[in-house]
Amino acid sequence: MKSNLNIIKLLELERYIPVMTRDELRLLEEGETGFGTKDIARWKKLLADRSKKMNDRFEAAYKRQEELCRQSKAKK
Repeated sequence: MKSNLNIIKLLELERYIPVMTRDELRLLEEGETGFGTKDIARWKKLLADRSKKMNDRFEAAYKRQEELCRQSKAKK
């Protein structure tokens, strides 16, 4: 039963892998799943920041694309 709980915890922690430090990743690889609420709160913030940056980049690229399309149509 403990094995199943460990697997569930690992699956829950999987979403934070992109923002974990090397040491945290090493611990996770070794089977450590007892990360504290401070760690999880920090990871959530890092993921939110990362998501916002990515969304901002896509929005800026989309605006540039729209502007290029307008310019292209105006030249015709």
